[in-house]
Amino acid sequence: MAAVSGTAFAQSSVSLTGKFGYAYTDAKTAAGVKTAGFQATDGDLVAAAVEDLGGGLKANASLALKLRGRGAQASVVDGRDATIGLSGAFGSITAGAIEAGNGIMGLGQAGAPVIGLDGKVLDGAVNVDIVSYTLPTLATGLTLKASVIDGVGDVARTKGNISVFAVGYTAGALNLSADFSDYSKYADAAAVGGTYLPSASQTLTAYAATDTLPSGATVVAAATAAVKAVDNRTRVSASYNLGVATVGLGYQVKSYVTAANKDNKQMTYGVSAPLGAFTVGAVYASSKDDGATTKTTGNEFGVNYAFSQRTSLQVARASWKKTGAAADTLLRARLLHSF
Repeated sequence: MAAVSGTAFAQSSVSLTGKFGYAYTDAKTAAGVKTAGFQATDGDLVAAAVEDLGGGLKANASLALKLRGRGAQASVVDGRDATIGLSGAFGSITAGAIEAGNGIMGLGQAGAPVIGLDGKVLDGAVNVDIVSYTLPTLATGLTLKASVIDGVGDVARTKGNISVFAVGYTAGALNLSADFSDYSKYADAAAVGGTYLPSASQTLTAYAATDTLPSGATVVAAATAAVKAVDNRTRVSASYNLGVATVGLGYQVKSYVTAANKDNKQMTYGVSAPLGAFTVGAVYASSKDDGATTKTTGNEFGVNYAFSQRTSLQVARASWKKTGAAADTLLRARLLHSF
């Protein structure tokens, strides 16, 4: 995207970038319900600032605003990613509130011009608060990062946090990415305290689910323990540019605390190819729990025509279904301009 930029002071700069996309969509659910019409699909303004603090140290901040036109459409105007950070010889630290996207689609789908099967077959994006530290470059093309994420959707900050350790590697036409997420300090449902009446008193007393109540106590409001579901998650993805086409593969396994919840395994692979001003591509994705007979699969096909480096027209079709069920389908034609 091109940027509108200016220098606020001798050692700082500010840029403004954005995009807007409008589309015609035609959808059909597995139950046969059809919807079709026009809608804004993309609309963002991003203001970014960088300040040189001297001695190789730089500060940066970025604020994004979601814009989707006017009228009754939900969330027409809303906040998006907002981050602040410092970088220097020590590496870089970034903190903020962001949308954490699906971790295997970026490389695994090889840049195919498609709609995306996240939230349909693969895990969807989630809003999180995050602090990340990226090590200084230890070897050409190698990136090492560690992050702490607050409990997903945990406004009250009672669910704990998730630790993520990530590595990336780029060498010529090859791109690799892998990360491991530790959920041991995270609970899907926070513990809720309860109250009871001691046998010889009418005074309400608070207690936790892990406490042992005295003999003769009368529970007024039952306490519940924290619910831990996910134990850890591992993601690996790669892409390779063959010249005539780019191919990609992504794989994720999510392990659970209890044996009753079997590991969930997700996979996607894609291919894209440039044909002059056109780019064509296709994607396949699947999700399945170990031992389950039901599997969710999906596929997408798309073509993108670039009028310029900033303006393009994309036509794409997605289809996804569970084993033995009818498919959901989505067809979209979108005009997008970036600036």
